[in-house]
Amino acid sequence: MGLWPIMRDELARFRKKAAVGVLAVAAVQMPVQVTCASDFDNALRLVLQMNEAAAQSQKKVEKLDDDKADLLSRYRSVTQQLASLNGYNEQAQKLVDAQQAQADELQRQIDDATVIGRGVTPLMARMIDALAAFVELDVPFLLTERHDRVKQLKDLMSRPDVTEAEKYRRIMEAFQIENEFGRTIEAYTADMATEGAEDASARVPAGRACGAAVPHPRQHRDGGLGSEGSQVAAPRGRVPRLHQGRLPHRKEAGRAGSLPDPGARSGGGAMKRFGSLIVAAAALMPAVASAQSAPASLDALLKEVKEGYNKDADAQKAREAAFIKAKADQAKMLADAEKALAAAEARSQALEHGFQANEQKLAELEETLRTRLGNMGELFGVVRQVAGDTAANLDSSLVSAQIPGRSERVAKLSDSQSLPSIPELEHLWYALQQEMTESGKVVRFETEVVDTKGIKRKAPVVRVGTFNAVAGGEFLRFETSTGSLVELGRQPPERYLAAAADLEKATTGMVRFPLDPSRGAILGLLIETPSAEERVAQGGIIGYIVIGLGIFALFVALLRFLGLTFTDMKIRAQLRSKEAKTNNPVGRVLKAYQDHRNLPVEDLERKLDEVIVQESARLDRFLWVVKVVSVSAPLLGLLGTVTGMIKTFQSITLFGTGDPKLMAGGISEALVTTMLGLVVAIPLVLAHAMLSNLAKRLLDIVEEQAAGVVAEQAEARAEARTDG
Repeated sequence: MGLWPIMRDELARFRKKAAVGVLAVAAVQMPVQVTCASDFDNALRLVLQMNEAAAQSQKKVEKLDDDKADLLSRYRSVTQQLASLNGYNEQAQKLVDAQQAQADELQRQIDDATVIGRGVTPLMARMIDALAAFVELDVPFLLTERHDRVKQLKDLMSRPDVTEAEKYRRIMEAFQIENEFGRTIEAYTADMATEGAEDASARVPAGRACGAAVPHPRQHRDGGLGSEGSQVAAPRGRVPRLHQGRLPHRKEAGRAGSLPDPGARSGGGAMKRFGSLIVAAAALMPAVASAQSAPASLDALLKEVKEGYNKDADAQKAREAAFIKAKADQAKMLADAEKALAAAEARSQALEHGFQANEQKLAELEETLRTRLGNMGELFGVVRQVAGDTAANLDSSLVSAQIPGRSERVAKLSDSQSLPSIPELEHLWYALQQEMTESGKVVRFETEVVDTKGIKRKAPVVRVGTFNAVAGGEFLRFETSTGSLVELGRQPPERYLAAAADLEKATTGMVRFPLDPSRGAILGLLIETPSAEERVAQGGIIGYIVIGLGIFALFVALLRFLGLTFTDMKIRAQLRSKEAKTNNPVGRVLKAYQDHRNLPVEDLERKLDEVIVQESARLDRFLWVVKVVSVSAPLLGLLGTVTGMIKTFQSITLFGTGDPKLMAGGISEALVTTMLGLVVAIPLVLAHAMLSNLAKRLLDIVEEQAAGVVAEQAEARAEARTDG
């Protein structure tokens, strides 16, 4: 039961008693009946005793309320400490369980170390034998170097001064070199047997794909070794290592402070204040009577006061009993909480001791494992390094498009912190051997291909080693993130596509095919090279103006070349004929001579000069267009250079120099317009020079013929005067 209802009931009773007291005083003062002083004193004494008892009861209630608030505060503090300690114990239990799991794993590795150490040497011998057989069966290139490498490995196995780790590292290095032969192309000098000659020295390509033959469609129908590809789904991760150190003490896990009960404390203060009011009001009252009506006599008043006193005493006892019971319940709850806290602290101490013992046990097990492994630890480091490199190569290899999921188990081996087993070492060997074998094959298989629109479709694919893949006469690229083959958004030039189509049509034998030794990098640069149309578009509007003027000037130059050529032919015909024809400049000059042959020589010469001037204008007609365009084209290119650089500097101002692609547009415009200006100007300069020379030569013929007829006329007239 709360304090506020008790306080509210006490206040109500006080109001009733005060009202009855006022009525009783009024009744006592009436001269109806006279009572004796002793009865009144007895009643007043009972009232005072009742008030004193009520005050004592109130003090007990207040003390019980304070004790209850203190118990509540302590209970809250204990429960908060218990909750914090339980969380600490749960985390400590997880750490201890993890330590136990790690200890079990270390013990397993210690038990397996001897078995693995004994199995590594036979495994390395088998790997060397397999490598020797592979070299014998592979394409014959760099045979001396490869045989010597195998021989060195065999000699290395019998040397006691070389550790097992170094032997394994050398063997894996040889496998990686052989694997690299299938991913690169190089040239070397060697003696070759040719038809009709015993030996011939030549530079031949070194690379496994250079000797690969086109498979028959019925061969490798399942995709070579695709059916043997390992597809092991294993989670990746590392065994977590516990922090080497002491767990934080349980007291550091957090202990909540005790908080007072605001309601309880404020309620207690209110009870104290209202209790004082009740005592003061009762001391001023001369008598207390019933709430319904005034008593008939002092005896009745005394009786009623006594009955009220008994009722108040019973109520106060009930209140005290309720507070005592609540205090007892809270004390029991506090004791239970303190007992649970003590148990949790004991468990915490046990966990801390267990954690420290496990730390010592783990250190001892790790030292035992290091002693048992000896130099095998270095070997396993080499295994993890080679596994990591191999997993990266398998992920990016074109063979993974045909045989997916090859790198998962190898990647797990590279990430593992535990000892690798003999089957895991054999799988790493198999992965390298499979990549070496597949890198020398031309395989036809069927798989999903993603077109340029993002739609997947089943299609037959031809894979050339680890370099290129084609489908439907188009080149494909391997998307490592999704493990799928994707059509190039832009295909290389037609001659490369024709070679891809020939490769797909071939059934056996040798086919000429362009290989990309960079496995897609060179092909990507090739398809990113802009075409002629894109180059022109980079020049912008100035580039189009230069091209338009160039085309117009070339058209004019072509027309003038044809016109001057036909004029030359007509002049040659005129020189062979004695009749003057007006379809050519020489004929028109002779016609003018015939029309004015009777004029004096000076007048005749002026007439012919006039005709020559007219013919010169006809021969040089529109040549100025070619000359003007040949001069203005470089200037327009220079203008484009300036505008392009302006755009470049604007990009630098807005975005800085962090991204060169933002400046590429302006630089491209500057360079392309300059190129277009020079491309247009150089041919036009040559054309103008040729046309000018041709027109000048024809004009020289006309002038020569005119001078000849004038000279003949002058001689004829001189002879006539001499004869006369």
